[in-house]
Amino acid sequence: MRSAILLMAFVAGALGLGMTATRNAEAATTCTFTTAGSTMRLNADCTTDATIVIPNGMTLDGRGKTITAVDPVAGHFLGAIVKNGGASANVKNLKLATAGLANVCDGGDDRLRGILFQGASGTISDNTIQDIRQGPSSGCQEGNGIEARNEPFDGTGSNPARVTITSNRITQYQKTGIVANGNVRATVTGNFVSGIGPVGTIAQNGIQFGYGATGHIKDNTVLANAYTGPGWSSTGILLFESSGVQVQGNTVTDSQVGIAIESWGCYAGGPAGANDNQVVHNTISGAEWGVTVVALSWAPYSECDAQANGTKIVNNTIRGLAGVGDQGIYIGAYVVAGPGTPQADGNRAVSNSISGFTTPIEVDGATGTALHANDH
Repeated sequence: MRSAILLMAFVAGALGLGMTATRNAEAATTCTFTTAGSTMRLNADCTTDATIVIPNGMTLDGRGKTITAVDPVAGHFLGAIVKNGGASANVKNLKLATAGLANVCDGGDDRLRGILFQGASGTISDNTIQDIRQGPSSGCQEGNGIEARNEPFDGTGSNPARVTITSNRITQYQKTGIVANGNVRATVTGNFVSGIGPVGTIAQNGIQFGYGATGHIKDNTVLANAYTGPGWSSTGILLFESSGVQVQGNTVTDSQVGIAIESWGCYAGGPAGANDNQVVHNTISGAEWGVTVVALSWAPYSECDAQANGTKIVNNTIRGLAGVGDQGIYIGAYVVAGPGTPQADGNRAVSNSISGFTTPIEVDGATGTALHANDH
């Protein structure tokens, strides 16, 4: 196993919750819509230099037209291109892109996204989202294609926002293709998610559930998430402090880590944990690490014991990157710094086909782990 810092760095800063910066008082847009009932239809290709807000309960139908985000005359583009304005919204048949955005890093609500559902339920379907980024070399921890988020972010929430993200094509994003964070129950199915391939400026992730988000990640195609810089890694599918997620039938290609499940104790503000997840019938190829389940104690987050327990890794096909593949399946609990007793217990790896790795399966400090009928 490589250094702990490398394995625990999949999130690479995109999970921060941040504060909101000041926005421009005025916005210029060429986008117009025709409203019929609860649907607002985009009339033509257009540009906008500020967020377009979908009124509560409305559906934005892009009709195959493109909204392109551009910088305003003064300042730079802030926030999402499209965002909900209330507790429910839908977006369909829309194309989103950016053009020449300034490479300026922002936090909180002002981080760049394509579509953002914040505290909202609804459906995001059949959209094409490309180039949500601030140039090809930006290292700003923003630029997500689709993001759904809802408070709280510590795994204690009830009455989650319910979001379905299906049949979207998301390419050339800056940080992450699809994100569900916090008190969200998401169904992410049938999407095509492609990063920019090997890059040394930012560690990309394809699909991420974090901070207590739960639900299904099923039948997606995820590729080209690889970081060439030091210390950090990119993932195809990442579960960070999220439990009860089913990851099934996905194809993950040419991503540094195929599927990663991680708990860092108090990093998410409380002991959310990454427990009882299922990784079933996925196909992973071209990976340095295939599937990892990691609980670690790392000061200053070690006040809560990290937990990554009870995950089932069953009937997956896992192929390593030629000459580079490190571990096919890694299940581990360890201390990086500070006190704490991380747990990665009761996990199971059954009937997986593993090839092309220096170490097909490694278990490190994880008790009660069952390995059965894995072919390697």
